[in-house]
Amino acid sequence: TRRRDLVVSDDVIYKFYHKLLPENIHNFHGLEKWRKQAEQKDARLLFADKSLFLQTSLSNIDGEAFPDSLHWQGVSYALKYTFQPGQADDGVTVFVPVESLNRVPKFLFEWLVPGLLVEKCEALLKCLPKTLRKKVIPIPDTIQKIMPLLERADEPLVGALAKALKRTHRLNIGHDDWQLGRLDDYYKITIALLDENKDIQPPLKGGKVQLKQKRKKVLLENIPVLEQSKDLASLIQKHGGKVQQRLNKQLDKQDKGSKTFTRWEFEDIKKEQMIVAGGAELKSYPAIEDLGVSVKLSLTDSPQLQDRTHLRGLCRLALLELASSAKYIRKEVLKGNQFALTLPPELDIKALKEDLLFAAIKHTFFAEHHPYSQEGFKALMMKHRSELTAYALSLDKMLQTLFEQDQGLRHALSQLNAEQYAISFLDINRQRSELIGAHFLFDTEAEFLLELPRYFKAMALRIERLNGAKTKDEQACAELDRFRAKIIDLLDDFPQVASLTSFRYFKWMLEEYRVSLFAQQLKTKFPISAKRLNKQWEMVINEKNSQFI
Repeated sequence: TRRRDLVVSDDVIYKFYHKLLPENIHNFHGLEKWRKQAEQKDARLLFADKSLFLQTSLSNIDGEAFPDSLHWQGVSYALKYTFQPGQADDGVTVFVPVESLNRVPKFLFEWLVPGLLVEKCEALLKCLPKTLRKKVIPIPDTIQKIMPLLERADEPLVGALAKALKRTHRLNIGHDDWQLGRLDDYYKITIALLDENKDIQPPLKGGKVQLKQKRKKVLLENIPVLEQSKDLASLIQKHGGKVQQRLNKQLDKQDKGSKTFTRWEFEDIKKEQMIVAGGAELKSYPAIEDLGVSVKLSLTDSPQLQDRTHLRGLCRLALLELASSAKYIRKEVLKGNQFALTLPPELDIKALKEDLLFAAIKHTFFAEHHPYSQEGFKALMMKHRSELTAYALSLDKMLQTLFEQDQGLRHALSQLNAEQYAISFLDINRQRSELIGAHFLFDTEAEFLLELPRYFKAMALRIERLNGAKTKDEQACAELDRFRAKIIDLLDDFPQVASLTSFRYFKWMLEEYRVSLFAQQLKTKFPISAKRLNKQWEMVINEKNSQFI
């Protein structure tokens, strides 16, 4: 490691070799000629003892400061320390079995090891912009003040530093203030992803997974890895699917992955389940999976995927149990010439009926919670059975209004000069498509389903006012595009945020903000402003940081 008090200066090393080399050597050719002759007499002439490079004995290094492994939630991650400035694995390397990717701590590795934490915190403070950096000078004194406030945890290190500096220096430091591109790679841990079928022992007591080592001195460099990187998120994105593959294989081995059901004729489901695969313990999240005409039991690799999968599976089970009610609803909804005339061209009537049925079941039976027991499922079915048809028919009525609004909107768009109002034309079409995409009834929260016609009416009013308000409308588009860019960038890096409550609410806040910008007379569902949107976005980022890497 690169501790200041551990390695000697370059001058000491220079003097050692200066004494050995003859004075008449001035180039590489001369050095090689002399070396070959000299090493015939003493093959280890230019070898140096390790102690030459150390200011202190290795035995004096604190094992707690530089541990052999990091422990988190029952898994032991082996560590390796490398002193190779400029090389990819310079610094600390942590070994992660691919089977543990869905359990790996999201931010703990940012904290490195205790022996390097102070040094990294100093380096991070130097990454602050000058206006903030000058308020924490001298940095060593600042670090001494805040270190007692830092408690190692699975949270972003810069976030913990910001909290500590707010307490000690009353500074408000945002995530974007940290210019992390300036941070030396040495302070970023290297993650070596172990081959899923090699060099992993069976779980020890307590669920720990350790690398196969017959002796403590086994060189970790020799352990095969799938890939290594300092970017944990990229490793998860690239290899995270292997966890799900292993879970599927394990389910097939237990002969549970192929069995299908049309009723709840299976045991209650655990919300979490540990299974052994490839010699390691995998954390899985069981769910009921929808197969279209039946369901099956499946294992997912994350709570987010579990919730989405399980909800669809529950709705399918409920639909199968309520076959007679479903038949009646399919017959009564989306019928008549009015629907035939106003149905948006991108929607299929058969698929829309199924979407309506699933949405009605979701909001009637599973609005409060998603049961994992047969008893809980039956209780909800009994409690809300009588409400299903009425709710489905209310959705049918809402769709009639929505499609009438959409028909008028499509006509207005067809009459609009798309070239003259290109920016507004693109924005309105995009908004419309996002609101009535595939499965939009099922995917829309209950409290906003009935608001959809208002959003379409607001678009129509916006078009009416475009003549003479082109500049103002485009200015509003520019502001909306800034929020939209945030959404796109975040989804590109973290597609799973689409399931976060804060993120979904932000998108509906944006719809209400559109109403306030273009059709104020329709009024908004709640107070809304750019400031409120920015505050909600901070909540999105905080929730993302707490759940995803």
